[in-house]
Amino acid sequence: SATMAPMAITPRASGACRGRSWRRALTPDRPVGDARPLAPAPPAVVAVDEAGLADDGEGADMDRTRGLVSIGVPVYNGEAYLDEALKSMLRQTYEPIEIIISDNGSSDATGRICRRYASLDPRIRYYRHEVNRGSAWNFNAVFGHARGEYFKWWAYDDLCDPAYIAKCVEVLEREPAVSLCFARTTIIDERGRRVRDHEDQMDLR
Repeated sequence: SATMAPMAITPRASGACRGRSWRRALTPDRPVGDARPLAPAPPAVVAVDEAGLADDGEGADMDRTRGLVSIGVPVYNGEAYLDEALKSMLRQTYEPIEIIISDNGSSDATGRICRRYASLDPRIRYYRHEVNRGSAWNFNAVFGHARGEYFKWWAYDDLCDPAYIAKCVEVLEREPAVSLCFARTTIIDERGRRVRDHEDQMDLR
């Protein structure tokens, strides 16, 4: 099986964070590259067993779909910003995406929001876990359902420019030695107002 390339954020972009958990909104400053369309998978709202594993034939060792970008959305009680974040994902100009939502036992309207979007767009798959098993477990769970060649974790309160994924894929396809794309970040408040720019200063050594 192929190894999934992680995707953070496209180079020379800006992002934004808000509220208690900072939000990021990403804005590329270069033209969008060509995107290769891919037929979407059928919609799914999947109940999981007590071990937290869905019986949908997926797994970390499965073959990856060429060009597909998997967006992993681990969430717990994200009703305040989840709707806006999902809209940002669906506005991406790069069409071959799948959106995987792993709901870690939310007690608010998160489930209702996810089911509504999953019924509207076949690229969205929603997994509901009745018991909260912790943040690290949920991040791993959502990654385990991914089918794509590329992967990005997307926080439930982050925003990205519509060209964001297209620019990431453009870089990763053009530069085989590159395994991670990321952007400059802009901090925003709970109303989406700019607070400040942020340099991630990732140490990838």
